[in-house]
Amino acid sequence: MNTVSEAPQNRKSSLKKWLTLIFLWIPIAVATGNMVVSVAGVCISQASYWTNDELIEVAVREHAKLRYSDGTKTMKEMAIDETEEAVQQFLKDNPKCCAVDRNPHYRGFLDFLVGWNTPEVEVNYQRHPDSFNFKSNNSYYQKYFTISTCGEFIKSGRGMSTDILETTRHTRQSK
Repeated sequence: MNTVSEAPQNRKSSLKKWLTLIFLWIPIAVATGNMVVSVAGVCISQASYWTNDELIEVAVREHAKLRYSDGTKTMKEMAIDETEEAVQQFLKDNPKCCAVDRNPHYRGFLDFLVGWNTPEVEVNYQRHPDSFNFKSNNSYYQKYFTISTCGEFIKSGRGMSTDILETTRHTRQSK
């Protein structure tokens, strides 16, 4: 039989269990769920998954817009215009130009935990003849871009001269 002193004790124990559930386990479950969805490449804010082709289009479009200046003149690096038609034509003419790596080898577990699981897009393109970096005999360039899983251009990364316009990695998805 429950005595008067046991009833408050049971309520305290029950309250403690509910508070632990609400303030500890539910936030852990939500954070774990977000991490799993983020690692899978889902854009949480848009509740959508951007395909490799869509990420490649963002990288090519943004790079075609970029201009560089040495203080005396401004130049572009890609040999295509920044129009949507030029971008689509480039992708149509060069089906093996680009690849997406959704999990680059240098990213670790901590990167996934803090949400830095952003795809890296490789773009191989013909350089503009007036490009600053046109110092080699190769007329093509391979450059890497970081694009968020929500399709936002984050930054351009390393690059190098190449003698081919095709990627050696897994290429785009077919439409």
